[in-house]
Amino acid sequence: MLLAALAGCSRLGYYAHLGKGGLALATRGEKVEKLLCDPETPGELASRLRFARELLEFADARLGLPVEKKYRRYLDLKRPYVVWTVVATPEFSLEPKTWCFPIAGCVGYRGFFTPQRAGRFADGLRAQGFDVSVGGVRAFSSLGWFGDPLLNTFVFEQDQRLAGLLFHELAHGLVYVKGDTAFNESFATAVERAAVRRWLEATASGGAKAVVVEYQRFLDQVDHAAAAVERIRERLRALYKSPALEIRVAPRDSPEAMVALPEIRRRKAELFAELQLDLAASDPEHRSALAGWIGRNLNNADLASAGFYRERLAFFENLLGAVDGDLESFYSSARCLAELPTEDRNHRFETGTWGECILAGSGEME
Repeated sequence: MLLAALAGCSRLGYYAHLGKGGLALATRGEKVEKLLCDPETPGELASRLRFARELLEFADARLGLPVEKKYRRYLDLKRPYVVWTVVATPEFSLEPKTWCFPIAGCVGYRGFFTPQRAGRFADGLRAQGFDVSVGGVRAFSSLGWFGDPLLNTFVFEQDQRLAGLLFHELAHGLVYVKGDTAFNESFATAVERAAVRRWLEATASGGAKAVVVEYQRFLDQVDHAAAAVERIRERLRALYKSPALEIRVAPRDSPEAMVALPEIRRRKAELFAELQLDLAASDPEHRSALAGWIGRNLNNADLASAGFYRERLAFFENLLGAVDGDLESFYSSARCLAELPTEDRNHRFETGTWGECILAGSGEME
């Protein structure tokens, strides 16, 4: 409360909202073991709870992920998402607006426990001229501040998706950099993909190879859709750097702006329409998370939110390969990178080099 007061009255209500929602997640729900012993527990729920327990045991024993006391409770929130996130960017930029908080640091989104509050906040940003994206999130990590519960929002997901989701969230408890959303989400995505492969190889009977091949085909489709997004992203970046947009520093009602802005907006709309067609062609089975974008009115904020999960993904997957797939070495290398000054860390990402951090992970000398 003191931190909220110091931050100003405008944030007091928001912190109270987060506190109330977080407290519910931290204290409500029933113990999984109790539910599994209760004959009144619905069969489908009991089956999913047992499966989740098996995934957590695998994560602990085979993946080195910090399970500890996480996911020992089950909570039915009576809603489809645990939080709704709001991402905002300027009209002619792909850089997300950031908000800074005492625990999480600066992040490129703002989360709410109700869609109504998220919607009102999003409307306020739109009124200021921002591109805005609002999305529901089925799971999140408290970064070890309390034992995250299993939720109705994700526990009924298909096996492979539930495995990936749990491995992803557990990874956040392993390495987390305050103020670097792209690092955190890309690292967790790299862990998720490697972990699901290992889980499939270890648990799939008879046709394990076929299951892993199918998972790789799924990832290929995801990557193709993401590549389509990246192509449009680069063309939008070029558009937003065009000389015509130097009128951004001038009043929007100036003669220069009256001529240039409509043309820039028209070209921007054309690129997003082209992206819709590219996504439909690259993911005809609608298997990737980006399938929901097909038919939607997309904007810069959508691209920014998707970018969090992939901006550093190739780097982390290359790093995992450089340590011969050894997860313990990979985690150590990621911790080393996390401890670097921001400028140094970003330089490693941009140049694709990890320097001493691979030594910290592998223990090998060049």
